[in-house]
Amino acid sequence: MNINGLLFILVVNTSFSSQFMVVNVFPLEMAVILRDFNSKLYSVEIYYLCKTLADLPLQIIFPVILNAIVYWMVGKYSYTIPSATPSLP
Repeated sequence: MNINGLLFILVVNTSFSSQFMVVNVFPLEMAVILRDFNSKLYSVEIYYLCKTLADLPLQIIFPVILNAIVYWMVGKYSYTIPSATPSLP
């Protein structure tokens, strides 16, 4: 079993899913962003900060769920459970 390949796929999947969530939302909300910016309700920086903070729980919860499932499916637990007792000579 190639653990390095698994870790690479998990990192790529997590990175691209987070990026595509952001890339797909901004074009859909561009009209609202421009309307609010032109009416001086808030700046683009504040919008971006609030949007990032609002999406943060989803960007944390979904990868944790995915990694928890994959952790048990591939049997990584047999390699990473540390011993609770020190080894005696």
